[in-house]
Amino acid sequence: MNKNWCSLFFIFLPFIGSFSQNVPKNLSDTDKLFGLSLVWKEADKNFVFFDQVKDLDWDSTYKAYIPKVLATNSTYAYYKELQRFCSLLNDGHTRVVVPWQLREELELYPPIKTALINNKVIITKVNSDVLKKEGLKRGLEIQEINGIDVHKYAKENIEPYVFYSTSQDKNVQVYDYHLLVGAQNKSLTIRCDQKIFTVSRTLKSPFNHSPIFDFKIFKDSVAYLKITRFWGD
Repeated sequence: MNKNWCSLFFIFLPFIGSFSQNVPKNLSDTDKLFGLSLVWKEADKNFVFFDQVKDLDWDSTYKAYIPKVLATNSTYAYYKELQRFCSLLNDGHTRVVVPWQLREELELYPPIKTALINNKVIITKVNSDVLKKEGLKRGLEIQEINGIDVHKYAKENIEPYVFYSTSQDKNVQVYDYHLLVGAQNKSLTIRCDQKIFTVSRTLKSPFNHSPIFDFKIFKDSVAYLKITRFWGD
């Protein structure tokens, strides 16, 4: 197998169509097989770190995932299986990206920031006056999510679908970035210090008015360009 090109790649599946088209509720078996095969092929051809996942038999794993993807009953569930498959490569820059049309409905984030600190899940920021009035604040420890121990919840519902190459990166991906993500119509309950909070994922964080670009000319014709984030218009 040729694995001597480049490990930095994102896998987009072209059969979904352009951004202007609606994503089907469930793909055909043909498209499901094509997408899985595309992920397998691109990694087989371009991934350079198979030596770091020596216990992974990429071909047999691909074969094992065929019935798994065919058994999915929605396009979103199908993409989650592809993410689980690709995550086995243990690389933070090799991933399957869920179409934005699905993410904007099924992968929403509440206005709460969290982090893993001394093996505890701590709220580091609350960006909602509604939640602040209910008592959520920085420094509270989350013990449970939807009635499940927070670490068990993270292990079963978040970790299999994120992409990382180190344990530190895994903790950031799981506990900082994706821990509270979910569908907008599904309730999110968190227990903090014996109190249970119900959090809506439809709550919006305050709009950030900071400019994306800042440009100045200093002395001696030195130009200064500041870019605060790499998304948005």
